[in-house]
Amino acid sequence: MSDFSASFMEFLKIYNPSAYDKANSDGVKPEELTSIYNANIAKYEIWESIPAAIRNRYPGQPVPQDVWEAAQRGEIYTLREMEYDPEIKQVSEAREKVAQEYSMPADIVSDMAAATFVTALAAGYAMESCHQLALNRQHREDMLKNKPENMTDEEKDAWMKDWLAVRQKDFNLIKKDWAEHQPEKLLMHLLSKHNRGRLTTEETEKFPQMIEDLMQKIESPDNNRMQHLLNYIKTPRMQARIGRFNEETMDILTHTVLRKVPETEREQYLAKDFAKRREELRNMPDSAKARFVSDNINQRVTNLPEERTLTTRERLANMPSALNQGRTM
Repeated sequence: MSDFSASFMEFLKIYNPSAYDKANSDGVKPEELTSIYNANIAKYEIWESIPAAIRNRYPGQPVPQDVWEAAQRGEIYTLREMEYDPEIKQVSEAREKVAQEYSMPADIVSDMAAATFVTALAAGYAMESCHQLALNRQHREDMLKNKPENMTDEEKDAWMKDWLAVRQKDFNLIKKDWAEHQPEKLLMHLLSKHNRGRLTTEETEKFPQMIEDLMQKIESPDNNRMQHLLNYIKTPRMQARIGRFNEETMDILTHTVLRKVPETEREQYLAKDFAKRREELRNMPDSAKARFVSDNINQRVTNLPEERTLTTRERLANMPSALNQGRTM
């Protein structure tokens, strides 16, 4: 039988009964449990983000699709309205109420743009950033709606260039908001890029100073973002990302980012997966350890920006989505 949490098992029972039965069986192997966990953790995190009061209205069964999609987008305020007011049955109703309470700009007229505004607002973005992200989303919807049929190759390239330009505006806006209002997100974004070997040449040269400047901004009494940083690090997505950090990046996290956190408290911010991998590495035979380190270095070199030549479609797929603020970056 597994040692999964009761909450995770409840999720499996509702959304993946066969995995639930296997996890509950006496002869289940550790590798099978790992496979079950990896296959379901992403959906579980979405389900867990839905307030328990809403989930409890549907005992033993999936929540309605519109509720699931709102959770998937991170519409915290929308779900909060549904949690506090049981009379609100539809996400669209809750979204309208949020729009009234948080002054949805009059020029945001599409449902998806409104969802973008609410999601960004709940994620901590400045009001002007939320507004512009929603407008960008609305503009892309208009582009899709008015996209001509039977375009020539040149027209397709021009259309895609315009589309990517709007997505690039999202990217620039997100980075600007992080730098000005949410330095903890920019800090962890840089650490993730460092870990994957995807810093630009300029970022590589300035990396130590950038990390130090961001830490000073976070620790500054004027900003007082340290608790925001610690809360952000403990989110499931950041813990999953930290779990893939290599020794060098983890050292920066431990001794620079968490430098003012007492050593006795640091462990709660360090992903368990990393500690497990580190212990496994220590116990490896020297030959296997050398192979592991070599593969890690090769992977990082392969991922350097100079080595990556993405097609237009791939660049589009890798651009940040306004519906995943702070989660895809």
